[in-house]
Amino acid sequence: MTYAAKLKQAEAELESAKAQLVVTQADFERQSTLLKTNVTAQTTFDQAKAKRDSASATVDNQDANLSIAKVNLGYTKVMAPFDGIMTTHLISVGELVGSGTATKLATIVQLDPIYVSFNMSEQDVLQIRANLGDQRLDSQKLTSVELDLGLMTEEGYPHKGHLDYVSPELDTATGTIQLRGLFANPNRALLPGFFARVRVPTTFQQEKTLAVPNRVLAEDQTGKYLLVVNKDDVVEQRRVTTGQLLVGNLRVITKGLAPEDRVVLSTNGKAIPGNKVAPKPTIIAVPAATPTAAPAK
Repeated sequence: MTYAAKLKQAEAELESAKAQLVVTQADFERQSTLLKTNVTAQTTFDQAKAKRDSASATVDNQDANLSIAKVNLGYTKVMAPFDGIMTTHLISVGELVGSGTATKLATIVQLDPIYVSFNMSEQDVLQIRANLGDQRLDSQKLTSVELDLGLMTEEGYPHKGHLDYVSPELDTATGTIQLRGLFANPNRALLPGFFARVRVPTTFQQEKTLAVPNRVLAEDQTGKYLLVVNKDDVVEQRRVTTGQLLVGNLRVITKGLAPEDRVVLSTNGKAIPGNKVAPKPTIIAVPAATPTAAPAK
């Protein structure tokens, strides 16, 4: 209550100073008019001017005192910078706080949204930079990078969020860089201290990507290949270069496959290179949040 009373006192003193300024200003203007007609002395005019200037300075001083009183009153209320849940209080009502050092009153835990911190290896960072080429992720583009998260007891990555922070330096002791994601958490499924799996995209290109079920890829001493059906319905062996594994167990094909190619999806051994077949077209369902896959036959 002391600081509230001092605030009222400062407000009253400011109003009093403003009232005194009105009186001195009126007297100064009156003496100024009389001086022009030689009715008053220069000394009287100077005194009126000095009183007016002093009253104006008093108003400025009282205005500053009012601002200080407002700040001091604001210190009596502790406001959290964000919404959250407060843990058990550490200081009881009536105890002295802030005596010489800052006093921790309690801890506020932000749950929705929630931050998730994780590390990425130097090798992965270099791969992402290579995929970006001349592009760089600035602070605005950073939040557009989508993240997927799954807890230890969950299958897949059911939680969706976005990148929020990337450390500007690499930890030489661990060879990793620290990142932080921001995830919506309305049901409080994520709690501080939980261990989680985070998936980060390694490419940020917007163009379409060719992908096939990972199970249809075969490999020999020469490398990986797919079986495709040509325009004459004859099975051919096609050497390909693969990329990352996507959601739904789809494998990106970076080289060797065109959008119009028909890929053999059957693994029953009946499709043999050089044999003619009667293909039955089918479409692969594209899981959400993955690049569009090329239709496979």
